[in-house]
Amino acid sequence: MTTPTDSPTTRNYPLPPGEDPRFGSDLILEVVNVLKAHGYPEPGGSDLADLVAALRGFLYAPSIAV
Repeated sequence: MTTPTDSPTTRNYPLPPGEDPRFGSDLILEVVNVLKAHGYPEPGGSDLADLVAALRGFLYAPSIAV
């Protein structure tokens, strides 16, 4: 939902890279449950690994190796 102060170019993601206690099995399980609730098949195996990678890629900026 946008508010009058939101700009169409304002971005909240990606977040800075680093350890984030919010990103864990509870978050992944909630995303899986949302997918299932909307009629999508439950991801498992390599599908689940791809889901985790996609979610991490959306949420966090890539780390820059020095």
